[in-house]
Amino acid sequence: MKIKVAIIAGGVGTRLWPVSRQEPPKQISALFGDQSVLQTTYKILRKKFSAGDIFVVTGQSFAPLVTKQLGISSRQL
Repeated sequence: MKIKVAIIAGGVGTRLWPVSRQEPPKQISALFGDQSVLQTTYKILRKKFSAGDIFVVTGQSFAPLVTKQLGISSRQL
């Protein structure tokens, strides 16, 4: 059985205000270092899983930002 991974990357991040707002949301923000939380999570998962087995669950408004940051296909959203 092949395992698939889902990264949950939705919401506005109001609990991280003022760092995270509607633009940019927390998952797109670089809170620790140069990479965003989303990029860091994806990088960690890529050590164990192929890129095609990683999917991102996000809102439609964040989809362009997610695909740009990770370089993934829309099939993975």
